[in-house]
Amino acid sequence: MTTVRSRCHGLLYGSGNPIRNSDGWYLLTMLRWSLNDPDSGDVTVVDFPIAYEYSDFAGPGSISLESTSAEQLVPLLGVEYAGLPSCTNAEVVRIMILSPGDLPFAVPGFSTRAG
Repeated sequence: MTTVRSRCHGLLYGSGNPIRNSDGWYLLTMLRWSLNDPDSGDVTVVDFPIAYEYSDFAGPGSISLESTSAEQLVPLLGVEYAGLPSCTNAEVVRIMILSPGDLPFAVPGFSTRAG
């Protein structure tokens, strides 16, 4: 099971006003899960996209989330298959924050802002 935590602060609308709720904000991940197969060693099992919804509004301009891969997989695979086997490795292949309307908002990297 992979635990995911994310916090964003200082989120503003184009008007310069802070966002007022977490509706429609998502953290999209593409995780590559590998496990140790007794016969073949480390074998890639699947590249799996998971969308985590920001459900916690932490005040004007701030959102956060805390979830697990198992919580996200239960609706897709059922409770009996949502947990990952022991010795599973997870590699983050891609990660992105989407704003309402499924618009890309942020990806890993950096930027500068005029002072």
